[in-house]
Amino acid sequence: MRRIALHEALALGVGEVAAFATRAFGDEDAGAVDAGRVELDELHVLERQASAEHRGDLLLRFLTPAQIKEDDRFTATPTFRGLMSRLLFRANALAEFFGTGMLYDQERSLALLGECREVATVAASTREVRAHRYFHKQKIKKQQLPPFFVGEIKYHGDFSRDVMALLELGRLIHVGKMATFGNGLYEIE
Repeated sequence: MRRIALHEALALGVGEVAAFATRAFGDEDAGAVDAGRVELDELHVLERQASAEHRGDLLLRFLTPAQIKEDDRFTATPTFRGLMSRLLFRANALAEFFGTGMLYDQERSLALLGECREVATVAASTREVRAHRYFHKQKIKKQQLPPFFVGEIKYHGDFSRDVMALLELGRLIHVGKMATFGNGLYEIE
């Protein structure tokens, strides 16, 4: 058994926040709850009224490193279709595992991706970010990961309500590989 030096001494110095004291939760119902499901249809981002159509330029600013693979290679300037493809995959995967099923069926996904073919990349100011990661299960020392990118990409075109809603959802769920680590966070202007 491993012990951490001064663990008990440090624990004594931590005060109790009254709002989170255990007695504050004493009246909570302690019954069994299925906490593994979330009804994504209650997420207002997906409602048609939540997002408006947009025509013209759309700037995406990637705040944390994003890693998007397109045409079997990682790119620092994904096409709009490539970006939306990754967003569709992530939204459907999360909805399938934690919700009530896929948000976009194959027909609707293909229709959305078809709309994206007409959107052009007009400017990109991105830089490549290199990272290393230790893989505990495989006991592999630091291994260099494929490149990530941060920065801004400006797209131009007609963006339907469905496309804008998916982009808004993407702000919450992030996009690209390793999004569960906080990567792929972006904002829209």
